[in-house]
Amino acid sequence: MPEVLVVDDSVSVRKALEFSLAPHGLTVLGAPSAEEALQTLSAHPGIDLVIADIVMPGMGGFELCREVRSHPDLAGLPVLLMSGVVNDGMYRQAQEAGAAGLLKKPFTSGGLLPVVQRAMRGPQVTKGPGSPAPTSPAAPAEPPRPSAPPSRHAALLGQLAEAPGMVSAAAYGRDGRVLTHVGEALPDEVGSYVRFFLGAAEGLGAHVRGQGLNVLQIEFAQRTLLLARDGDALYTCLLREASSAGIVKYLLRQVVAN
Repeated sequence: MPEVLVVDDSVSVRKALEFSLAPHGLTVLGAPSAEEALQTLSAHPGIDLVIADIVMPGMGGFELCREVRSHPDLAGLPVLLMSGVVNDGMYRQAQEAGAAGLLKKPFTSGGLLPVVQRAMRGPQVTKGPGSPAPTSPAAPAEPPRPSAPPSRHAALLGQLAEAPGMVSAAAYGRDGRVLTHVGEALPDEVGSYVRFFLGAAEGLGAHVRGQGLNVLQIEFAQRTLLLARDGDALYTCLLREASSAGIVKYLLRQVVAN
């Protein structure tokens, strides 16, 4: 089973990547820093891919990538870098560091896997003691265009990911299971809260004007959480501040109305 090491000082990002990749047969390990990642690589020589945030306390992703490239036993190990801001300058730095790709956060579950698979299939995948370093670094891989249209849930979350102040967005089934998400991972218990609040809203709506409430806004962990029902799916949107709620509510209501 392929092993992926996720390096990020954010627990939620590490969990989000694990949640997205584990169902596809990948074993996901985590490290909160580049320094600890190097220790993990030494202890687990079978790792097939490193996914590292560019900006971290201490050693960053670029430095980690160069360190991996310089180590004889790790020279062929692909490193996929990720950042919330991606521009031409970052692509150049990633290429100079020898990265196998550059991933923009927040990411969708559907968009993440092809980038990871492409990085693992690249010329840098072969590794082991004595493996020669690649003669030239692989160009950072951009997420390929999907061969089929994304699902309705994924398409909506893709729109929501661009909304100002968005921290994370997810679509839940009625059983509280996450169908797809972008951004930071929410705690497991949020699924139960979602079902409770939307159920209460639906019951209240039945007694007020005979119509269920489609969108709820509540405070959660000093942030704003929007909840919306769309058929059998329950959407959650976590925002940094309430001022961003208006445009997100508009997007949600467009889906609920259709």
